[in-house]
Amino acid sequence: MTIDTKDMMIIDALELSKWDRDFVTMLQKGNVTCVHACVGLWENARETLSKVAGWHRFFEEQSDLVMPVKTGEDIETAKRIGKIGIILGAQNTSALEDELGLVSVFNELGVKIMQLTYNNQNLVGSSCYEESDAGLSRFGKNVIAEMNRVGMVIDLSHVGNKTSLDALAISSRPVAITHANPDWIFPTKRNKSEEVLSALRDNKGVLGICAYPHL
Repeated sequence: MTIDTKDMMIIDALELSKWDRDFVTMLQKGNVTCVHACVGLWENARETLSKVAGWHRFFEEQSDLVMPVKTGEDIETAKRIGKIGIILGAQNTSALEDELGLVSVFNELGVKIMQLTYNNQNLVGSSCYEESDAGLSRFGKNVIAEMNRVGMVIDLSHVGNKTSLDALAISSRPVAITHANPDWIFPTKRNKSEEVLSALRDNKGVLGICAYPHL
């Protein structure tokens, strides 16, 4: 059976590839509608700003092929006009350093997704690889409240079990796990427990299935 993907809304929930015109053309041939593009893993505020500036240049230079996505309606627009919509996102809250106000700054610059932790403990909470997960810190709870306020998506892909449950319990908006799988299908610390995925369902959040072989 052949599936026609032309009318489907296809979203790549995380992409770390080298972005150039040839890559965007390949995405178009695959009828991809929108991509969550990573702008940082361990970078601090200054380094992340440089990454975001590079993306702003890319949007301008490749404006015939791509457009920035800041709202759900932007994804629909990208589909309608035949461009690839790009959502900027960071895989860590390291870009915030210890400044809560930077949530709204990065949001205004187009960073619409932020993962709470990336593999190591940080000021917000624990990652999936920590031996002990104490859950969200006080700063982390404030970060979630601010992300909810400005409309930035909370990502729990690399986040620890307790920290994830804490985030799901207090977030007033749906949460995303952009790239992970159920741990009962493939057991690894990076995949998600039934408890977390049940809480994600109750939160009306979304799980992006991950094709990475390690997971």
